[in-house]
Amino acid sequence: MQALLLAGGASRRMGENKALLSIDGIPMIQRVVKELELVTKNICIATNEPECYSWLDYPIITDRFLGFGPLAALESGFFHSEEEWMIVSACDTPFIKREVYDELQKRSSSFQAVVPTFQGRIHPLSGMYHCSCYSTILALLKREKLRMKDLLQKVSTLYVPVDHIHAIPFVEEHFINLNTPEQFEKWKKTSN
Repeated sequence: MQALLLAGGASRRMGENKALLSIDGIPMIQRVVKELELVTKNICIATNEPECYSWLDYPIITDRFLGFGPLAALESGFFHSEEEWMIVSACDTPFIKREVYDELQKRSSSFQAVVPTFQGRIHPLSGMYHCSCYSTILALLKREKLRMKDLLQKVSTLYVPVDHIHAIPFVEEHFINLNTPEQFEKWKKTSN
């Protein structure tokens, strides 16, 4: 299994590279890497700014379809990978829980995509995708259908409600996404 860490966003709302902002002295992207390492050591970083992340000592891939968002990153991830499964995480979700991915793995056997839901919302950027999705991803990109939900509608997808899985402590933190200075400051203070 491979983990694909998405670090290609423009950070427009944050006003600076959010992946490099620190909480308790640790850059957000490094916090995500540390938790992903508990799931797999096979991690690659999807970014169009490779110079920003070379210090992480993980392979860096760039989008083959520039400007097409997370779906393009997933395509590049599969293009460069020989793994059967790919888990996805975003650099601006610094409180991810490996247990979420453990729960997805337990249920993955007969699906192409396994995606968590929390409080009724689908979270495709915390999902798990089988390599058999690749041709569908490629077809969607060529038609400029760029939403992850477009992919989930085309492949066999299992949605896993993780709200009440007791094996995941503080599961709500997994879905905290820090996109604005206000969100970042709030969680920075909370973690101290």
